[in-house]
Amino acid sequence: MTEDKNEIGGKMTSIRNILDSSSEGIVLCNSKGEITYFNPKGSEMIKKLTGYTISSGDLFNYIVPEFARESFNIYFQNAVEGKPCETERIVKTGNDESIRYLVKYFPVLDGEGKNSYVCISAKDITEEKHLKDVVNLHREISEKLPGFNTIESALKFILDLAIDKTGMDSGGIYLRNEDTDSFELKVIQGVSENFAGNTKVVKKGDKKWDSIMNGEQIIKQHWEYESNPDDILLKENLKLVVATPIKFRDEVLLSINIASHTLDYFPEKSNDLLGIIKLESITAIQNLLTEEKLKQALKKISESENSK
Repeated sequence: MTEDKNEIGGKMTSIRNILDSSSEGIVLCNSKGEITYFNPKGSEMIKKLTGYTISSGDLFNYIVPEFARESFNIYFQNAVEGKPCETERIVKTGNDESIRYLVKYFPVLDGEGKNSYVCISAKDITEEKHLKDVVNLHREISEKLPGFNTIESALKFILDLAIDKTGMDSGGIYLRNEDTDSFELKVIQGVSENFAGNTKVVKKGDKKWDSIMNGEQIIKQHWEYESNPDDILLKENLKLVVATPIKFRDEVLLSINIASHTLDYFPEKSNDLLGIIKLESITAIQNLLTEEKLKQALKKISESENSK
């Protein structure tokens, strides 16, 4: 028994309604790349991925820059040949936030069983990826940090992690000296020797010392200091600096300072990951400091007994 045209038309309308309400972006093209259908999320997806508002015509015209068009063509042709495939696309927004899409390409058969169409779907997996990053970061710190037996090696691990996870490219960690009450630069990465030398110690009474002891995070963007040609951050060509003091029992113990020569903004998700590093690190650092004090005390006792 065959279906009549009205029944087929009704089913197609139902399918279209389902696709139009889908949370995934969907674009249907013929084998030449000409758009035959897109749902509202598909229009939104193309706008975010390419910067263009989708209408009709050749989908390839909406894909920029050139390297993205070449990559898109490879996946598209695989689907035309009957090979479904998927990839991830990362799109930067105006304030350095990243939107991550899972993009799938799969063939669609026509009435004769030929691969005449390609359906492209895209799903925003930014939050999903962020949650995975959070879980993995907790695990990485809890598994690795307790294995370090010196303050310097632990601080280097923390700094490398902070720079890598936040997308910054340089930084340093200041550790509080209980005897002088100053903050001393213990590890550094990605800046010049001159800059490191000029920022090696933050003495009590300095404006920077007050900022650290206040315990509040400071995010400095280059337009806040670029009017001062003598500013040391400007001379180092740093566009963005983030200073994050870390407290242990209401006392500031250290400060993680990270910076970038290219980024203008510090994304909220990057700050979330930095917060995790901050919370997960403090206990391990305090334990190492306590062990070091104990070793020094035992050494002094031993030296005292040997001198008798």
